[in-house]
Amino acid sequence: LQRAQPDRTAALLAKAALDKVHGADLNPYAVAIAKFRLTLAFLDKAGLDKLRAAPALDLKLAVADSLLYN
Repeated sequence: LQRAQPDRTAALLAKAALDKVHGADLNPYAVAIAKFRLTLAFLDKAGLDKLRAAPALDLKLAVADSLLYN
């Protein structure tokens, strides 16, 4: 993304990458841990060192069963 759009900031590029992540798990603790780890990865790639400096992140993770029955 950075080569294709060199004028965008690291935070915007990290947010664009994060918008492509989707997931589901039955375990709510696993979803919470995934959200936490994705937030930390965003902060690192965006060059932010404080959680309060981060924008609101729309994480597309859900506590759900991803298997189809019947």
